[in-house]
Parts: sequence; structure tokens; C-alpha cells
Amino acid sequence: MQNKVIDLLVDQTEQLLKALSAQSGSQSFIQLHNLKAKTAVDEIEQDLIQSFTDWRNKIDASHDFVAVRFYWAGAEVEPFIPSDVWSYAYGGSAFNGIEGKAKKVFFKEQSAFAPQALIALVNNEAGPLPAPLFDAVKSLFVTSSLCWAAMALWRLKDHSSFKALNPKLPFNFIATPGHDEEPVLLCTLE
Repeated sequence: MQNKVIDLLVDQTEQLLKALSAQSGSQSFIQLHNLKAKTAVDEIEQDLIQSFTDWRNKIDASHDFVAVRFYWAGAEVEPFIPSDVWSYAYGGSAFNGIEGKAKKVFFKEQSAFAPQALIALVNNEAGPLPAPLFDAVKSLFVTSSLCWAAMALWRLKDHSSFKALNPKLPFNFIATPGHDEEPVLLCTLE
């Protein structure tokens, strides 16, 4: 399942990059994206290790820890792209993908990781991007950061900081990539 999610996100990212390059008439978006991709997964992974460590005292062992939902926050304010990812931890009930009703909410709106915004694409020397191009860049950013987060989570599935939380399998990582966006399943650990 995990490889399918990552493959889908990689395909969507590649399609967005091609469309953005065609729309802008430049390959600079592809070059900047590929440069950032080299370090983004590692940076998200380090942020998540710290978050897992911080969460340890917030998870009540009397309830099964079954899911984390990440929320890409900040698109409502300038520069109108998500600038932080918050986390919500759930317990006491099994989730089926993104569906499920938790009996316990361990915490809400805890910082999880920086979404590795492609700010260089938005803050360019030529001034603000025209609306259609900005919308394409924003879609690229969200899709890329979802992909990088899924990759980082997959790499951390056996990390001691996550295992110390005593997750109950199957465990779901869910993402809501912005206000009024539908949640997506990033990763299920079984």
C-alpha cells in the first residue's frame, strides 16, 4: 500500500512540474524542486523524530494509539501556502484508511514538522507570480510535501522514537493538506 501512495504522489508531482514548466516557459521550477527534494525528506524525518519524542508524554497508554492526522496550516495568510504542519493523535478505535471514529484524542494542533515550502518558487526576483502560475506552484508544493512526508514516515516506521509511542497496528498516518481539503491516507503500518 505504501509504495502505491508514494508512487501516486511522485506521478502527480511530475505532472505538475511538467505543466508548470510549460506554463512558465522555464525549467527553473524543475531545477529548484529537484534541488529541494534532495534534502526535504531528511529534514522532515529529523523534525518527526523530535515530534515523536515530544509526544511520548501525551500518549495515554490506557488507550490504543491508532492514528495521527497531519494538517498543513498557514495557507490562509501570506504567502498563502502552508507554512507549518500540525498533528492530531487519536486512540481507542481502529481506523480503516482515513475513516474511523476515535474514542480518544490525545492531542490537537501540536507542531509536527516544517512542510519544506518551496518559498524560492514564490519569492522570485521578478516579483509576485501571476495567479495561475502561483496556483500551480502552490499545488506543486502541497503535492511534493505530501510525497516527502510519506517517504519520511515510511523510513521512520521502525525508528525507536516512533516505537516508543507503542502504536497499535494497523496504524494510519492521515494528511489534510489545507483548509477545506479532503484528507488523504499517507501511510498505513501493518
